[in-house]
Amino acid sequence: EVEKKIVAVGDKPRTALTRTHGKMFQFSVNEVSKAPPTFLVAALLAEELNQIEYASCTLVYNKFISAIAYETTEIEMGTPAGLLARLPKFGEQYEFEGDETNIMSDLIQMRIAVQLFNSMLESATCEQSARMAAMDGASKNCGEMIDKLTTVMNRARQAAITTELCEIVAGAEAIAAS
Repeated sequence: EVEKKIVAVGDKPRTALTRTHGKMFQFSVNEVSKAPPTFLVAALLAEELNQIEYASCTLVYNKFISAIAYETTEIEMGTPAGLLARLPKFGEQYEFEGDETNIMSDLIQMRIAVQLFNSMLESATCEQSARMAAMDGASKNCGEMIDKLTTVMNRARQAAITTELCEIVAGAEAIAAS
């Protein structure tokens, strides 16, 4: 059986998978989502992935669908060795200036970085959408709570006024009767 390894980008996947798949972690990158995603971070991550030998690589991320929906997406990224094996086919279609292997290695790393950056942007969009939906729900709940408390306060004020009026009328009748 092929040994599987996990590379987690962000705190949430690491936290979610550590208990069940802790021994499978190759490495994890934390605090990536503290700032907006940048291509530099994706490129550095791609560089780290190039140092690892693997037979296949699946990228799992949240893909933005709408303001209230997203879907978990898996894409097969391919391996540097597999992509380099296709070099003769590219050589037939394209003319390279310089060493083809070095150029292809750089292009493969760029491809991985672009895929990682795209997934980071999609996931950040999903997170912002979820935050906006949560804030919208909280705002609606606050509005309802304010309306309910206003009604309670108005009823209490009206009850106090009614009690005072009853006392005034009762006092006036007592004076008139004496």
